[in-house]
Amino acid sequence: MQKKKQSKFSLLGLTAGGILLVTVLLFFALKDDNLRKAAEDQTSQVTYALVNEDKGAKFENRQYILGRDFVTLINNDLDHNWQTTTRSVAEAGIIDGQFDAVIYIPQNFSERLLDLQSIAPDQAVVDYQVSEGQNELTNQAVQIKVDSILKEFNQRIVQMYFSSIVGNISEAQRNVNTIVRGDKETHTSLANNIQSPFKELPGNFSSVLDVSSILDADNKRFIAEQKSFVDSFQQLLDTNNEGLNSSSESLEKNKETVDQFTEDVNKKIEESIQQFNDQVELQKKQLAAQWDNDLTNYQAQFDGLNHSLIQQMNNFYQSDSTTKKNTGVLADFYGQAAYFQENQTARMDEIKNEIDQLKQQVESLKELRTKIAETYYADGNKTPDDSTLEDTKQAILNLTDLTSSQNSSNLKDQYLQVLNGKINTINNNELRTWLDLLVSNGKLSDSEANRYKQELSVIEEYAEDYGVSFSTGTNFKYLTTAGEVPHANPVEVEQACIVAINPRTIKSLDLVSVSNVEIKDLGALAATVKSILDNELSQYDYETTVTAGPPNSLSISVASKPGGTTPISDLPKQIGVNISPTIQWTLSDTELKEAFVELEYSWRVNGAEQNKGYYASFADKNQPLVEDLPSIFAQFETLGGSAQQIMTLFADPNQQGDLPGFLALIQDPANIGRPLEELATSESIYNSYDNITDEAKKKLIQDSLVKEYRAGGDKLYKQVDQQIKELRQTIGTEKNAENETNTLYSTLHFMMLPEMLNNEANKLNQWFNSANEQIAATYGSWKEAEKIQTESIINEENPHPESGDTKPIADATASVSDTMKALVETAKNSAESTNKSAAEVEDVGSKIEDITKTTKDVQGNADKVLNNLDKVVADANKKDSTNDIYSKNFDKVLTNTRQGGADNQKVFNFLASPMNTIGEFGENRTISAVPYYLTFIGTIVALFVGYGLSSSLFERKLRDHDFFVTQSRLWKNTPNALRTLIISMIIAIFVSGITAWIVTVNSTLGWFSYTFLVFLISLLLTTALARQFGRVGLFIVGLLFGFYLMMTPLLGMTTTPGSVIHFIFRISPMQNIENGYTALLNGLSIGWGTYLFLIVLTLVSLGLNFFVSVSKDTLGEPLGQVIDHE
Repeated sequence: MQKKKQSKFSLLGLTAGGILLVTVLLFFALKDDNLRKAAEDQTSQVTYALVNEDKGAKFENRQYILGRDFVTLINNDLDHNWQTTTRSVAEAGIIDGQFDAVIYIPQNFSERLLDLQSIAPDQAVVDYQVSEGQNELTNQAVQIKVDSILKEFNQRIVQMYFSSIVGNISEAQRNVNTIVRGDKETHTSLANNIQSPFKELPGNFSSVLDVSSILDADNKRFIAEQKSFVDSFQQLLDTNNEGLNSSSESLEKNKETVDQFTEDVNKKIEESIQQFNDQVELQKKQLAAQWDNDLTNYQAQFDGLNHSLIQQMNNFYQSDSTTKKNTGVLADFYGQAAYFQENQTARMDEIKNEIDQLKQQVESLKELRTKIAETYYADGNKTPDDSTLEDTKQAILNLTDLTSSQNSSNLKDQYLQVLNGKINTINNNELRTWLDLLVSNGKLSDSEANRYKQELSVIEEYAEDYGVSFSTGTNFKYLTTAGEVPHANPVEVEQACIVAINPRTIKSLDLVSVSNVEIKDLGALAATVKSILDNELSQYDYETTVTAGPPNSLSISVASKPGGTTPISDLPKQIGVNISPTIQWTLSDTELKEAFVELEYSWRVNGAEQNKGYYASFADKNQPLVEDLPSIFAQFETLGGSAQQIMTLFADPNQQGDLPGFLALIQDPANIGRPLEELATSESIYNSYDNITDEAKKKLIQDSLVKEYRAGGDKLYKQVDQQIKELRQTIGTEKNAENETNTLYSTLHFMMLPEMLNNEANKLNQWFNSANEQIAATYGSWKEAEKIQTESIINEENPHPESGDTKPIADATASVSDTMKALVETAKNSAESTNKSAAEVEDVGSKIEDITKTTKDVQGNADKVLNNLDKVVADANKKDSTNDIYSKNFDKVLTNTRQGGADNQKVFNFLASPMNTIGEFGENRTISAVPYYLTFIGTIVALFVGYGLSSSLFERKLRDHDFFVTQSRLWKNTPNALRTLIISMIIAIFVSGITAWIVTVNSTLGWFSYTFLVFLISLLLTTALARQFGRVGLFIVGLLFGFYLMMTPLLGMTTTPGSVIHFIFRISPMQNIENGYTALLNGLSIGWGTYLFLIVLTLVSLGLNFFVSVSKDTLGEPLGQVIDHE
């Protein structure tokens, strides 16, 4: 025990020492003023200086200073420290460490970016310089930042380029299209309006010359023909005059013919008019008949439609005022709706009642939970989670009421009242009788009964002393029944069976049993057997006679029917008869006394047993005893509890649990007549009440009893609490019922309202009444249409044609005759005038010659103009074709207008990336000493704590109950591994928290996580190495630490790439730990892969502590087994 306490103190001291060592080292490394100068020089925030020397440039007649836009862009970067300064200040700042990086924007920055017109444009170069001594992480951070800014600025410049280029190309394209379109329109107009008409001029001039020649020939021919014409015309007129005279005579004859034709036509017209009038009258009669026929048919169809509608509406719903009975679909729907409303209301009321009942159960369970908490935690508001063992002790004290004083005067009446109340529930006489009966029936042993009787005797002594009365009510049914439970008597047994009957030899069928059995309705059984046998033997012309003989016996005989010839030897040897009679079993007095009684019976044919049947009757003789169990347990609990409380109050502490001894003391002849308070010793609870402290009272209760008692209370409390939760989940909530599933409230919420179908039926009824009203109104609105009066097309404006008048025709014929006579005279005069006029026509030959000469001169000039015009149009067409091709291929203008055309890669490289960067990095140095200090401190603390733990930990001690445990390496190391883990986690959390508070980083959570895992791994791994290898482990850690100190960049050391030293430097655990700290200080983040590796390494380090060898201590001395018998 002394060694165990010393080891605990060693571990506490080691933990405190580790935390103190970390605190001291961190203070000197990060907070001491003497190291402040170096620490201030190492900041994790990179300071950028920007030197803008850009002079600007013009582009598309607009002045641009893109360097100023670059400054505006970096001013929007709030995550880094930017300063704009001059070149001299920047160079001085980069030397003295004021700036970590400087970015230079040259004077020709805008000029180069906007030099789009050059055949070989140069990229704008942005220089940046990193101060001397920055480490590689800082260089990468600066380079990444500068590249990201230049990438964004490049995108903006390229957007500006292509916006300008696309705009110019679009404008040029539109201009070219306009020019080409205008030229085409001009050339089309020239060709259509000038060239095409001019092409026809030469042909027209030739036609004019040809016409002149023709005119000359025609003039000569005209003169010759004119004379011939005059002669012919004179002859024609003479001939016509003769013809006209002959026609005038014929005309007189035709006049008479026309008069006769006119009279015939007039007569036919009058006959046609009469026929037309007769046809009109006939059609009037036919239209009147058709109207009457249509009226009759349409009226019948309308009546039929109305009758069909009324019939269909009656099928839907009809109310009989005489029988007060409604029929139809709607009436059925009303009935279903009423049935649904009644059932749905009942179902909803059932659910509501069930909810109320479950709520009452929840309230009851809450009260039970409160009662359990009062019983086991001494407070109804306590739970297993917030109660303590002290609360349980107090609850036990409350139950046992260990607050009695040392004398009777100090004993609380409440305690005796509780005890008296328990005794009032005991019927002492009934209990003694019940115990004697159980002993006589073998249900209880004599020793057990004597124990209960002794307890009862103690209680009776107390009741006599304090005047407490016993109960007189009946508690046990077992006493009234004496353990007897009757069988059902008689018992009716109905079991089917098949008996094989040989009709050749059959005589009897008997039921045999040693028990009192009787076939119920033996006559029905006889009829059944006879029916089966007759059915089987009818084909052989045989019949049977079955009679009920003595009890449980049938006499059977087989005989041939009258006229039957089949010999009995031809009958089948066996007929299966399926019977299922009801057998009445009456139990004897002996059988009634038994709890389990069996009935065995058999069916015998001709005295030979064929089938056996079994049946059993069971009467649970222990049923009264089982029903009495709750009363038994309650009486025994009250009996034992009351007797124990009496002994607790009045017995000496040495007599506690010795019931026979305490009873012997009470029944001692010397003590007869003395009350219990006089027999109580001074050390009894009765006389010690109120003379002990509460702490002393609680110490009286054993811890094992408290834990066992509390475990039972926790189990009961959790079961009741779980039942409350399940009931609440089943009930649900009324407010949130629509969002719940599988709860009574959600079921009630989603049930259809009972009156919904009835409401829908009312709506249908309203529609039905409205529809009937509309149908009746429509049927009542029927009326005959007015007859249309017949009209004739003959009226005043359009009368019948009248008979023709022959006088106008006669007058016209006479007029024609007179005209023909005048025409003869006129033709004669015209012949004479024509002959005279033909002699006066002049010759036009000289005028035709003048026209021919002029036309030849104009033709020559027109040929010259047309040749020139053809040449102009051809040239214009050629240019239009070229311009059209140029317009279609204008997308190649930009690449083909420069030297090199589409192969000018330099132009396109410039357009893709107008800017480039040139970086200058100095020699690497550590930007901050914090990573170095934390790596150094972590190693020192790991060595201190690890080897301190290996010296302070002790081997697991064996206890009495551990001798049969397999003492594996895991079993032996578990306590020490857990102690190591707890101490390591305390130190790691302390270091992570205090450094996260001191050091300024972007991600505090990342810093805390990384530091915690690194320190936890260092402590666990160092402790495992120290416990397993002792001094060899110290040498391994020291070797790694020595390499780290030799090659640390803080001392200005560098390694040659490709060398063994460089490889060791790259894989050095401590150097990689420092790199992680450096990355976090520079605003970078640790990847999830690294965190996963650290977590795996943590688990491996912890596992090593569970499986190290424990056969030797750190100094190599054997460890002995220490046995602890506590």
